[in-house]
Amino acid sequence: MLTDSVGGRSQEASRGRGHGPTDPRAVDDGSPCQYGLAPVAGTLGGAVQPETPLMSSKFAQFLEKNKIDTRRVVAASHELEQLRREDRALKFAKRKAKASGAAPAAEGAEKPKKPRSGRPVTPRVIEAAKTGKTVPGPAKTRLLRALNHVLVQKKLEAVDLRAIF
Repeated sequence: MLTDSVGGRSQEASRGRGHGPTDPRAVDDGSPCQYGLAPVAGTLGGAVQPETPLMSSKFAQFLEKNKIDTRRVVAASHELEQLRREDRALKFAKRKAKASGAAPAAEGAEKPKKPRSGRPVTPRVIEAAKTGKTVPGPAKTRLLRALNHVLVQKKLEAVDLRAIF
């Protein structure tokens, strides 16, 4: 550390690069900083500790019992939910009909096939399901569809939603 002739300050401190004791970024030992803020619960030295699940969920037990890798479920979901040409055409026709103010289809008419969502299951949703956190309904459906696809590939029986959630 080099000292300056003016005031005895270091060159780093005079350029604003030093993290002195008054700098709030320098406090990382979990103690309250100079502003009187308490450390965040669940942290140690500023780093967030990962949560450990107390009990595995039905979904986690099902994956473990059938030896299914979560990466395989993510890949299957991506394959199943990816938008295709006919899905885009259905969405475009629906948007066009709404813009033109066309009357909805009659009750006796056949409803068009529902397009894919275009939103695959993410590793974050799978981790939430494994740890027992709340998962939205549409995400549960996509997860079930991907899981059943993997089960059929493994020549096992498909399951319903109540079996895994």
